[in-house]
Amino acid sequence: MDFAEIRDEEADEALEQRPGCLRGLFRLALILLVPLFAMLALLPTLLSTEAGLKVVLPKVNAALAPVQVSVGQWSLGWLRAPVLKRLRVVDPERGVEFTSDEVAFDRGLLRLLPVGFFDVGQVTFKRPAATITPALKTPQPKTGKAKTKKGFFFLPVVDIAAGLVIAEGRVTVTGFTPETFEAQQAAGTVTLESYKK
Repeated sequence: MDFAEIRDEEADEALEQRPGCLRGLFRLALILLVPLFAMLALLPTLLSTEAGLKVVLPKVNAALAPVQVSVGQWSLGWLRAPVLKRLRVVDPERGVEFTSDEVAFDRGLLRLLPVGFFDVGQVTFKRPAATITPALKTPQPKTGKAKTKKGFFFLPVVDIAAGLVIAEGRVTVTGFTPETFEAQQAAGTVTLESYKK
């Protein structure tokens, strides 16, 4: 009688109960990637909150200094079109202040990612107002080497397209002449089909 072919049932059960190395790595990858994808999917929703606005705006203002940007409220979404309410941009060096009750895009953030052809779509400014006054101080020409900022993220842009719609706009120019110039109820559409054409 050959005992080599008799199976050890306890050893077989132990092998069946022990998960494979690949199964363990797959579970670990799921545990790590599912929260990451959920966080990425919810990122526009989290940034749309007041706390998200308070985190992002100081970074934008630091990057654009001395220009100051403020937004009363915004609504962002990967597929839903972004809307900015009570936008205000002030550039004291150039004497320009721009406000708009609402800035609405016609496409979501996913379609606004600049990969290859950057198409902003149609951007509508509702009740914008621009005030231009003489600059407080004249900008000094920069001397020496300009600092170059190295970004950590780069998306290649081959071409740009955009559409701009202004509804119920107002432009005020003060300080250049004795009387103030003001244009009200300005409306118009500007379309850039291609930067290269």
